[in-house]
Amino acid sequence: MTGVDILQKSDQDRFLLSRYGVLYYWRRVPKALAEIDGRAPIIRHSLKTDDLAKARAQRDVLEKADNQL
Repeated sequence: MTGVDILQKSDQDRFLLSRYGVLYYWRRVPKALAEIDGRAPIIRHSLKTDDLAKARAQRDVLEKADNQL
C-alpha cells in the first residue's frame, strides 16, 4: 500500500488525490501550455484537509482559475 489514492469514483471527485488522508488538487498541464505554466507537467496543490466536501469546494475554485488561465 502506497498511501496514495486517486479518487475516480465519479466526476465530482475529478482532480482530487488522497495522500495519507490529506486531499490534494492534482491535474496535468496540457502540453500546449507547458511552456508558459511553470507548474508543468503536473499541478499538485495540498488542500490541507481530509474533509471531502471542503476539498471539492477548494478544488472548484482552483479548477475555475486554471480553466481561465
